[in-house]
Amino acid sequence: PGMQGKGLGKEIMHALEEKARKDGFAYVLLDTWDGPRILSFYLCCGYKVAGIIPNFVLYKGAYHDSYLFWKKL
Repeated sequence: PGMQGKGLGKEIMHALEEKARKDGFAYVLLDTWDGPRILSFYLCCGYKVAGIIPNFVLYKGAYHDSYLFWKKL
């Protein structure tokens, strides 16, 4: 949390996308749960929601939806 909002996550995602592009990949696919700030982070990075799996992730005694994201490189 102390590093949030400093652009480090976006730098990491950009490096991952560049590596994938150089390795010949056309898309990046990922999934994450609906935790605080997570969904807006990936949307801000240009990812699109491909689907939602309801109540798929158990975290601290509560179930959360899992979001599947994609981005064309």
